[in-house]
Amino acid sequence: MPVTAQRKVAHVSDSKRLDKLSQVAFLVMCAAVAAAAVNHLVLARTTPERTPLPPPVAAGTRLELPAAVTDGGKTGAVLLLLSAECRYCTESMPMYRQLARQREIASGNVRLAVVSMEPLAEMRDYLDTHNLRPTHLMTLVESGLRIGATPALVLVDREGIVAASWVGALPSSEEKKVFTAVTALLEKEETNE
Repeated sequence: MPVTAQRKVAHVSDSKRLDKLSQVAFLVMCAAVAAAAVNHLVLARTTPERTPLPPPVAAGTRLELPAAVTDGGKTGAVLLLLSAECRYCTESMPMYRQLARQREIASGNVRLAVVSMEPLAEMRDYLDTHNLRPTHLMTLVESGLRIGATPALVLVDREGIVAASWVGALPSSEEKKVFTAVTALLEKEETNE
């Protein structure tokens, strides 16, 4: 066999090997992606509740909030720090809507304020999309909060003193603590009148 024919045979043989190798690599990659997807779906259903993160603002801290947030010092408030780009904020929307319907907030005895990480127009659209109607909407700068993580929830009394705070998507046990804390805040406010 002439040398050029041997080179062509070797080239074809190398080309076939490379083609086979790339097909095998592609199949291995597909199998890995499929395994990861199945693993994610299975774990999402079997993972225990998330462990709550440490509070973003220490209880007892005084916040300098706009007067409208606490109705001029007449009511306590729940501050929700949200970002339209935050998937945990969106996942937590059912809890926030339930919070907005809680008797103390729905009656206006405790106000619901949203602190936005985005321009206010973007946040209004986000809140409208998720059917959440706060009593006040403000920027992070206006709030005076120094929290960089979303979602965060801060409960303040009428004087702007933090009663409790949470960060991240909350497990149901922590959600119950939020509802209880809002009720306790109103009861405290009523006894201090």
